[in-house]
Amino acid sequence: MGVCGRYYLKPSATTESLAALALDGRYTTGRLPFCPFVIGVDVSIWFEQCQQVTRGRAHAQSGQNPPLRTFIFCTARLKSFPVQVIFAYDGPERLALKRGQKVATKKTHWMTKPTQCILDTFDIQWFTVCTVHLVLMFVLATDSSPQAKGEAEAELAAMNGAGMIDAVMTDDSNVFAFGGCLVLRNSSLSDSTVDVYRADIPCEDYALVSLLCGGDYDMAGLPGCGPATAFGLAHCGLGHSLHAAESCRQFHGPFRQSWREDMEHQLRYDLMSRVGHCNPALADNISNTVPNINTWSAYLNPAVSEPLVPVHQPGVPDVGKIAAAAVSLLGWEDADRLLNTFHNKIWPGVVTSELLQDLCTWRPDNQDVALAAAATWHFFLHFVCKKQTVAGLSGYNVQMPADALAKDTFRFLEHLSMPEGPPKPFCLWVPEGIYKAWMKFMWTSPLDVGKPSKGQGGPSSQDVIDLTNESDENEWVIDLTSGSPSCGLKSKGKSKARSMDFIDLTYIISTGDCINKY
Repeated sequence: MGVCGRYYLKPSATTESLAALALDGRYTTGRLPFCPFVIGVDVSIWFEQCQQVTRGRAHAQSGQNPPLRTFIFCTARLKSFPVQVIFAYDGPERLALKRGQKVATKKTHWMTKPTQCILDTFDIQWFTVCTVHLVLMFVLATDSSPQAKGEAEAELAAMNGAGMIDAVMTDDSNVFAFGGCLVLRNSSLSDSTVDVYRADIPCEDYALVSLLCGGDYDMAGLPGCGPATAFGLAHCGLGHSLHAAESCRQFHGPFRQSWREDMEHQLRYDLMSRVGHCNPALADNISNTVPNINTWSAYLNPAVSEPLVPVHQPGVPDVGKIAAAAVSLLGWEDADRLLNTFHNKIWPGVVTSELLQDLCTWRPDNQDVALAAAATWHFFLHFVCKKQTVAGLSGYNVQMPADALAKDTFRFLEHLSMPEGPPKPFCLWVPEGIYKAWMKFMWTSPLDVGKPSKGQGGPSSQDVIDLTNESDENEWVIDLTSGSPSCGLKSKGKSKARSMDFIDLTYIISTGDCINKY
């Protein structure tokens, strides 16, 4: 993908923690709502990677449909980070010929519909690029332009340039020529880090590099020109002058000849010391077809949706639907193995998504705050946590009870019986910024935000009595007749009473415990 199949910005890449990148400058301002870091994913890259994982390495334990299984695991892994994701699919208008090879544009990739179903269960936004309004280009009547229509990376680059998303996850270096600003690689996230590429020159300079080195829309380019030489010519201003000429509709005629002569002099004599050395042989290779106006316009004027696709609020995965999809698509019929897989790979991302959704959708003028689901209640009601630094980030390890999530996982699997016994808790690491923001703004009632109070936003010492659990074998007796309310557990004729300062009957807690400490 991109320039000659190489990611030509490799020397400028930095390896960074995805969590650190997503949290930089967020959840610390003290103001709501807190919008998460948004990543646009080029799904075609995932298709290739998911199929490569098991290509030529199938074995008896591979299971049914390994590519889709890998897609589910990668999606769950991405959801476990404090980020919001949106997936883009190539549209039907994408080019039928790229890098000299035919692209099947009339047939839908076999992974498209199943993966869209999977994304729906994770409540992740996705869209197919559909360029209704095409960008007009100034070309000769005899030219046939290979305009980038229906390209997911072009759409995501436009959204990134417009500030609608914070980064693009792709392996295609063309995204910089399309106007992308921040690009991430390593979508498998096997080690929690990503290769980060930041655009440090204008998009027309990246387009010039693609034009000269050869890429998706014209493999020829300038024969013998590599990325280092092409970047040197870009620093000489050749990309800027070419872009300015096209904008003024002076691309043809005398300008084109003058531009070629300028490039020839820079290559032959390195007048500005930007190329690094004199290259007369390459200067002699410049033909009258350079620069190719069609290829240039394909990079700088891709056809994208008008208006661009809006980004929705972050969603929360539905573990019941994910389990049903896994059984249907992957043939997971072993209840114990399914529960263990969800315990390790799915549930952490569910709770993380709930926290992000709460902080993103809460607004000061909205007094009717609907928390995402039971998991975030468990998060703070049990309050079993330990502060821990991970990859340089301070946070909290929280032991999450899994009863509600386990029941929810099996709610659509009538033919499978949930394993007996309570599911073991799972550990969730929550960054300190998100943890404190949730404690400050979501635990306290919206009416109390901003009011000084002792221990505001933190755990209360009050006890909560759960009167919704009718199946509990123990019987609780609440004495409201005395001056000091008390409650006691009545069991085998004995009652153990204890003093209560306050009995809160307003919270409906979906948990198996009768009394919970804040």
